[in-house]
Amino acid sequence: SSMFSMKSNKYFYASTKTASVNPLNETQAAVTIYPMPVTSGTNFTMSIMAYIKNKDLSFRIYDILGNLMKTTAVAEGINLMNLDLPAGIYSYCLISGNAKLSSGKLVMSK
Repeated sequence: SSMFSMKSNKYFYASTKTASVNPLNETQAAVTIYPMPVTSGTNFTMSIMAYIKNKDLSFRIYDILGNLMKTTAVAEGINLMNLDLPAGIYSYCLISGNAKLSSGKLVMSK
């Protein structure tokens, strides 16, 4: 009889660390949106503080399914914005080049 048992291994090991080509992480910008929720079709302010040298920033908004809804160029400091989107919950990313600097949720109301 063999010393080794062919029982299945009941332990599963998974890695949660993400590898990235770009060492930038999501803590390189602070985004503040006021007021929240944003009323569709009315002005709101978005304040951006970016801790990077390249200030070529874009703001991307995605719907709940991950579809890109809008991309707009923004600048560091105060941005006056107006979005005409259906009411709902959206996610946003602040991008510089190919690096995601910040992300969060955006709630739209009618």
